[in-house]
Amino acid sequence: MTNRFRAAAAALNIVHDKAQNLEKIHDTVAYAANNDIRLLVFPEGALQGHSFYVEHGFVSEESRYLWDNAETIPGPSVQLIADWIAEHEMYVIFGMWERIDYPSAPVLFNSAVLIGPEGYIGKYHKAHQPSEEIHYYQPGKEWPIFDTSIAQIGMLICYDQCFPESSRELTLRGAEVLAIPNAWTKLDRASDDRYDFFGRARAAENNRWVLQSNQVGVSDKGDFSYLGNSRIIDPTGTVVAQTRADQEGLAIAEITPTKFDPTQPYTGWYLHQRRPSIYTSLADDPSDF
Repeated sequence: MTNRFRAAAAALNIVHDKAQNLEKIHDTVAYAANNDIRLLVFPEGALQGHSFYVEHGFVSEESRYLWDNAETIPGPSVQLIADWIAEHEMYVIFGMWERIDYPSAPVLFNSAVLIGPEGYIGKYHKAHQPSEEIHYYQPGKEWPIFDTSIAQIGMLICYDQCFPESSRELTLRGAEVLAIPNAWTKLDRASDDRYDFFGRARAAENNRWVLQSNQVGVSDKGDFSYLGNSRIIDPTGTVVAQTRADQEGLAIAEITPTKFDPTQPYTGWYLHQRRPSIYTSLADDPSDF
């Protein structure tokens, strides 16, 4: 595997129009290719846009939009983006709404997709659903790790990073880089702080590089804004690159995937010195509390 490579986390103003979003993704991919980016992470919902509102109940207009614009994985948009990067030694991760037509009923997933020079590689389904998403999406149940020529990559989506078990599960399965597409809204100082320390904590406690890509700017649906602040965080929890809170852009840094080594600081101490035999309540049902 490559020891060191350039990575980028994008901050984009995503709208509820696939054609416009695809154009922006295309331009960003082209820029990244011209700047030797090997791993490029886009926000949650980068293809179709995120929720219309925050903390709401079922909204018929939103439901129709999600179902009408959801796609299969792989599907037309996945293939289109794969075609754009086919000639580049680049890996791209982006968020989208996925439709799966099971024999019993069709369902939607909030998904992150990984594409590489060889085409479609794999996907991750968001496991933790905040209140507004439970009306539409099925929760994921798996923690896939993707073996690429640059690193072993694990993916989370936004709210997943609030749960330390998620990133630890990916790390113990072999992830060297954690990519996190976000649609983190700009609510108040406390919410902004949570975005900051969740990302840094997930990096430091697992001794892994974390790429947080976030939407930015005012939503074209509803009455809220996205925080932005796309970032690259090193295995000590230090932010080494970051976009501005109110602007589109790329956070770019050279990263070296973390190899597990229990003898070295920031590559294995926190993993090697765990005591799983006494963590007896981690899998308890919260209803038992």
